Amino acid sequence: MLPGSVAGPLAGEDLDTYRRPYPTRDSRLPLLRWARSMPLGGEPADVVARVDRYDDWLAHSADVPKLLLTFQPGPGTMMGPELIEWCAAEMAGLEIAEHDLVAGHHTPEDQPDAIAATIAAWMDEHGLRKDAVSAG
Repeated sequence: MLPGSVAGPLAGEDLDTYRRPYPTRDSRLPLLRWARSMPLGGEPADVVARVDRYDDWLAHSADVPKLLLTFQPGPGTMMGPELIEWCAAEMAGLEIAEHDLVAGHHTPEDQPDAIAATIAAWMDEHGLRKDAVSAG
């Protein structure tokens, strides 16, 4: 999917970093297995069951704060308005941090600073950072 799924260009050395762990066909096999284990159409059943359990936990764990960062859609974006609305309706304890910045499928490549700042502020707000806990 790279480099076509990021909003900005990726330098050759960045692409090399992604490629480095997978120099051979055999080394790429786990990626193929991962893609084939996506729970589509009710299969594979064990993955679907795991996702169902996780969905149940997300719906009933209001005591655990959760954060969803949203961005304006860029290349390859998978989180559209309908999925964001589903998350808001179904996940207990979810906070949504909306950004007007554009990000594609590989959002950390497009918006690393916005992600870091948002997560740090959210963790501080909830007393979740080690520094915030030990300092307080």
